[in-house]
Amino acid sequence: MATVDLTNCDREPIHVPGSIQTHGCLLVCDEGAVIIRRQSANAAAFLGLPEQNLVGRKLEEVLGGTPVHELRNALSRSGQPSRPGLMPRYQQHVALESASYEFEHRMRHRNGQWVWVLLRGQVSVWNADGTPERVTGTLRDVTEQVGARHELQRTQAHLQAIMNAVPGLIGYKDRELRHQYGNVAYQEWYGRPHSELRGLHVREVIGEEMYRLNEPFMRAALAGAEQHFERSLTDAHGQERHVMVS
Repeated sequence: MATVDLTNCDREPIHVPGSIQTHGCLLVCDEGAVIIRRQSANAAAFLGLPEQNLVGRKLEEVLGGTPVHELRNALSRSGQPSRPGLMPRYQQHVALESASYEFEHRMRHRNGQWVWVLLRGQVSVWNADGTPERVTGTLRDVTEQVGARHELQRTQAHLQAIMNAVPGLIGYKDRELRHQYGNVAYQEWYGRPHSELRGLHVREVIGEEMYRLNEPFMRAALAGAEQHFERSLTDAHGQERHVMVS
């Protein structure tokens, strides 16, 4: 084997357009890693392809779907902190604001699949100056739990869309008669977004007089009795309307 020194490196053809060191090849793609835009002269031979001109071809056709998928995953995470929410939790723990810290994130399993894990850590040894010397922790696979949570969120979003499409008012109060949910028609009627309505007692929303009239029906409904009654109400725009309440 020839001796490697600066003279050898000086003779490498890396300064020649279209050339690259012989142990690799170069493919330049568009921003989405979809279409090949440039190639080194040895690209086709290095990849064992009979077609010499790869420019304009889809990257998946040349390299295959799996490596291109992994490449796009890596590109989507490049330039961004891999776990942006972890450091604030760790810093709070080091500042003795929490007994431990937890963080949920994705990582690639050794079998190649992506899984969700729950990281739980704690400083186990402190230096004399109060800085952490050693941190111990555990990783627990929570892929099933995260999947179930995401499915629940999708279901809730679907139900939300259905209820928002209903022109009538749909509101939900807890056993203390505090507002928990209202569809779009409900929010528009009372002129308040859900963020303002949530947690308010029903009397704060409909007024003292209407609450006095409706309270017996609401208490009966909480006791399990089906209720139906009519009311004349004034909406947020000052328009009087006659409604059937169930």
